[in-house]
Amino acid sequence: MHAFISWFDVHFDHCHVPIKLSTSPFSNDTHWKSIIMYLEDPLPVFKNDLLYGSIAIQKCKKNFRDLNIKLSMHLNNEIG
Repeated sequence: MHAFISWFDVHFDHCHVPIKLSTSPFSNDTHWKSIIMYLEDPLPVFKNDLLYGSIAIQKCKKNFRDLNIKLSMHLNNEIG
């Protein structure tokens, strides 16, 4: 595994015409983009491995358009 990819969907259901805004790589392009978080080193993962973790997102104080993202993860597999 080389990276994590993240995106979001927003549903505006209470409009005259419901609208869905998606940044998914499977949806039409918007000016919003998916987020690719590359790992420093490739991680060998296999079928039945358990990968879990958390993500923390905070506004950047220096640039209001940027985000600070902290990704923590743990891998349980046969390798250890």
